[in-house]
Amino acid sequence: MNLATLNINLGSIKKNLNQIQNLSDETVETSAVLKANAYGLGVEPIAIFLFNEGVRTFFVSTVNEAVELSALLPKNAKIYYLNGYSLTDYQAISEFNIMPVLNSIEQITNFTQETDRKQAALQIDVGMKRLGLNQSELLKAKNLCKSIDLNLILGHLSSADNESDPVNLQQLKLFSNLASFFPSIPKSLAATGGTVLGENYHFDMTRPGIGLFGGNPLKNPEKVVTLSLPVLQIKDIKANEGVGYNHTFISKRKRKIAIVGSGYADGLSRQLSNSGILYGGDVMCPILGRISMDLITVDISNLRENPSFLTALGPSQTIDDLAEQSATIGYEILTSLGSRYKRVYNY
Repeated sequence: MNLATLNINLGSIKKNLNQIQNLSDETVETSAVLKANAYGLGVEPIAIFLFNEGVRTFFVSTVNEAVELSALLPKNAKIYYLNGYSLTDYQAISEFNIMPVLNSIEQITNFTQETDRKQAALQIDVGMKRLGLNQSELLKAKNLCKSIDLNLILGHLSSADNESDPVNLQQLKLFSNLASFFPSIPKSLAATGGTVLGENYHFDMTRPGIGLFGGNPLKNPEKVVTLSLPVLQIKDIKANEGVGYNHTFISKRKRKIAIVGSGYADGLSRQLSNSGILYGGDVMCPILGRISMDLITVDISNLRENPSFLTALGPSQTIDDLAEQSATIGYEILTSLGSRYKRVYNY
């Protein structure tokens, strides 16, 4: 049976991890962000691999993701969940080795009332206007946190993917100023983009996510994923014949086409209709007509032999290349990769 296959190269993840680590001083800890099932690539094998490579601190989004990760890793792993403490989290925090990132006065208050000297992190909003404490709340937060084992202060840059944006320096200065309310507690501001910006942004810990998996803004990353799509049928079409729903593509000449077993249900956007590219080896194979739920039609006229599969991601096309064709970003490409893909891990 032909299956679309997503190959994840753990060795490439290791090389990206090493590249990120080498950007920082050896005193800076490099953690790993494994939100959304490790960006869609499979949290269990990747988390275990990264732990075996020396990573000890991990970040996810939700308490459920934190509980899942806690069950996979040894107890000396530190696991934070970013979306903040809810009263319904009490049992999970009591039973599992996980820590919330506290984002508001309400969360701090609830956490102190419901837990006894449990560990937590605190997030400061330095301009993203998402989660985190405002500047005016910090003095109150500091007083409330006296009964918490607070072990990390976080911030998040809004424009780190653009090295020339002056907002980066403004937010660095603001974070440095506000984090000084908690002088003896480790600090973390930089995700992948912030890590690339330079050592001033690194503080005590960096928090790479997309860079581990081969995406921008890490410079010249190793390619981690290869997505191979099975060719289900090959046809010859004549001039003036249409392809796909509503015949949005009508051929002006004879072509050989391949019908490929994948579609928007698997995370390949309809934005790729009549514009995206798959590859047969290093040969470009344009997508013809509309992407449908389960099928894609591709021009393979330039291939010397009929292929058994074509690649959407691989040596010739990165996640950011495909993202550009899809009018999105590499993060969405990875996290949209469907559950029907057979995931294979190699080194």
